[in-house]
Amino acid sequence: MSRKHALLIALTFVFLVPTRASADVEVADVFGSEMVLQRDVPVPVWGKAEPGEKVIVSFAGQSKTATADGVGRWSVTLDAMAASDRPRPLVVQGTGEPIMLENVLVGEVWLVLYHWLGKQYGTEGPVPSASTRVCEFGASRDNFSPTPQEAFGKNNAWGPNRYNGFDVLSIPFANRLSEELGVPVGIVRARVGDLDATIPVEGFAAMPALDDIARQVETWYPTTRRGKQAYQQWYAQLKQWKQTLDQKLERGESIKPGQPPLAPGPVLGDPAQPTVVFNGQLNPLVPLAFRGVLHIHEESTQGDPRCTNDLRYADKMRALIAGLRAVFRRPDLAFAFSQRNQPDIYHAHTAGGKENKENVSELNFNAWHAHRDRQRRVLPFENTGMVVTLDVENYSGKVGERFAGWALAAVYGRGGASSGPVYKGHRIEGDCVVLEFDHADGGLTAADYPEIGRPLVEQKDGVLRFFAVAGENRIFHRAEALIEGKTVIVRSDKVAQPVAVRYACHFDPRGMNLYNRAGLPASPFSTDDWPMEPFDEAVEAYASKGPEELVALLGYPTMPHSHAAAKALGAKGETTVLPIVERLLGSRDPDERCGGLRTLGYLYWMGLIPRASGYYSQQPQEATPAIARAIEMIGEAAADADPHVRRCAAEALALIGSENETVFEIIRKLATDDDALVRTAALRMSKYRFHTHAHNTALAYALLENKPLADRTSAALAGTLLNHYRIAGPIDLAAAARYLQKIGPGQGGDVVGDLGDMLRRIQLPGSTKKALDDPEVMSAVLHLHAIGYRNYFLYGVWRWVTLEDHLPAIREEIRRLRNEIERLDREKPEGWRDLSARYADAIEGLEAEIVRAEIDRAESTTKR
Repeated sequence: MSRKHALLIALTFVFLVPTRASADVEVADVFGSEMVLQRDVPVPVWGKAEPGEKVIVSFAGQSKTATADGVGRWSVTLDAMAASDRPRPLVVQGTGEPIMLENVLVGEVWLVLYHWLGKQYGTEGPVPSASTRVCEFGASRDNFSPTPQEAFGKNNAWGPNRYNGFDVLSIPFANRLSEELGVPVGIVRARVGDLDATIPVEGFAAMPALDDIARQVETWYPTTRRGKQAYQQWYAQLKQWKQTLDQKLERGESIKPGQPPLAPGPVLGDPAQPTVVFNGQLNPLVPLAFRGVLHIHEESTQGDPRCTNDLRYADKMRALIAGLRAVFRRPDLAFAFSQRNQPDIYHAHTAGGKENKENVSELNFNAWHAHRDRQRRVLPFENTGMVVTLDVENYSGKVGERFAGWALAAVYGRGGASSGPVYKGHRIEGDCVVLEFDHADGGLTAADYPEIGRPLVEQKDGVLRFFAVAGENRIFHRAEALIEGKTVIVRSDKVAQPVAVRYACHFDPRGMNLYNRAGLPASPFSTDDWPMEPFDEAVEAYASKGPEELVALLGYPTMPHSHAAAKALGAKGETTVLPIVERLLGSRDPDERCGGLRTLGYLYWMGLIPRASGYYSQQPQEATPAIARAIEMIGEAAADADPHVRRCAAEALALIGSENETVFEIIRKLATDDDALVRTAALRMSKYRFHTHAHNTALAYALLENKPLADRTSAALAGTLLNHYRIAGPIDLAAAARYLQKIGPGQGGDVVGDLGDMLRRIQLPGSTKKALDDPEVMSAVLHLHAIGYRNYFLYGVWRWVTLEDHLPAIREEIRRLRNEIERLDREKPEGWRDLSARYADAIEGLEAEIVRAEIDRAESTTKR
């Protein structure tokens, strides 16, 4: 079915639109002053006018003419142009007043599709460069429609207003491209929704595996064969319904309220129906000229089973790519997507089962690594890339820079690596599996990102983490994995005849450490295609097995079968399970210790202690002797040398759900652990957990005194805890200030906003002023302002303080920042351009506050 057929459906309703009172010509919404047109390709310009009206479009010495058709649509195509940063007007002239779009540039234009960009994308972003422009097109993913829509006449200016909340994905991407290519770069951001809803009709038709959806959508359009049949059937039903109604009215019978048969089409009001978001949100952009598309996955869909459990995800992503290339008339349209990160920071991953029906999809341990592997399987698809960001957690700039690196290498041919290692194939040699990779040029390495903003740290021992191997029994065990040239050799003493290997196939795989020499991470992958049954079904399948059989099934602690076996084993009861747990916890094998801890948690999660124990205002339940012994064993495990064991200790406490001083001390220790996954598990368990303010305050101070939590997930959880606790009694402002001072670009996560909200509510002792007025806290605020944290609370700081009291500190900060800019520009360390731009932006903002304070003072003096 063609776009023309689809558009005809929408145009059948034109008679419902009031006739325009003016003959002024209109141009499509996406066109505006300060915009960027795509270089080196023909550029369509289109709009609306009175039928038969002559329209002239002029730009850069070109003048193209069109005549509006019978429904008022017109379109011209400008000849391909070279890039130019010279601002020129684009003029659209009809019979009325001309439309004058000022300062239009020519360069590279990219479309960014996102479902939801979390707080981390809009917090500490760099500012747009002089030749970067951003257009936010459509404010809501709720802009969906059963038929393709068009939009004319708004023509808002594109950037460069740096305070419009531009995210830190688009700006670093555009800045890097502009710097490397030497041309202006424009970004059009469009919010989309469910994957099915974002795919155009042409995309479904291009994928034979999605023929059922294509045929379903075809019935929605009466211009197609199937659609004509569906509408004829509907019309016959409608006539029958009306005839029945007429007969009842003639006989004087009562008529029950009802509605006529529904016409073929998507379910009205459901934004997940195929094509409906494309129709409403993206079709108004067609056929604007783009170089490529970036598709950003983010957290808000991570609990949606249609997303994480969609077995046809790879086909649908290919349909999206093929469909966009068809509708934008660009077979070579570049396309890159981000691999999905770890689940939401509040994800209740330590519990599984039917008891939490509202969170069944979130509690499916299989869903995450299976979905990431489906994303990997979208490749290879011509001119398509996948950007892995699991190691950097969406930190400021890093995601955008990785997209830019892909574009520069794969689209613009500028050299460098376009991707991290991608699994290509394997061979089995005895008890070893030899893995081969694409994008391993330059070699492989074991490395870490210890903190964002620091260079990759290569591990001297070269030992890789998060590899697991299984035999025919499909039970995975932790594997030794060593790099040998461009291959990885994997083996385990517990698997004599290996069959399959998995890498980083975890619920939360932070800490994965396989990179290429370009510093890009390998994608998680599995060499098998074994079916993955839902968690509860696995538990039920294991229920009839004996205790020792279940122990054998525990295996690698991050694998789904380990969770299922632990829950089935825990169900055997204290008498059977506790001796087994004691034995496992005494093992030299860290995986067995993990299995023992998880089994211990599930043993008491089964119902011996109410799950509400210790939550909110409820008093914690007193622990039984058996539970006291369990907590003692968990406490010993909290000091284990293996981070997996410490993580499982935190998860076991969460499952048990008890609260006492011993539990609190264990959590306080784990919440400040050096390992990010351990901290996350402990902090997730702590949220809303402790009953007393003394516990709340103690944990809050433990977090404040700790070094900044370099991973976003831990920092976000810590911020939530700090804000939620509303620390009782006088807060140690110096501790809060020291913590904020230690935060660097990209390290703060949600903690900046949450801790700032807390400080904003607290008054200084013996004063009506807020804690933000404290000199130490203000010094920390200025530090955060300098590195770009302004969207959460810093813009409002100046309304919460007596600004005149801080003018000397502000002037001193401006002086310091100018000196820092000079130093950065002179020494040129890694990331100096970005940081220099942040500082310059901060100076401009602080100078504006000084001017505002002086105006306020002058007005106050005049009134007196």
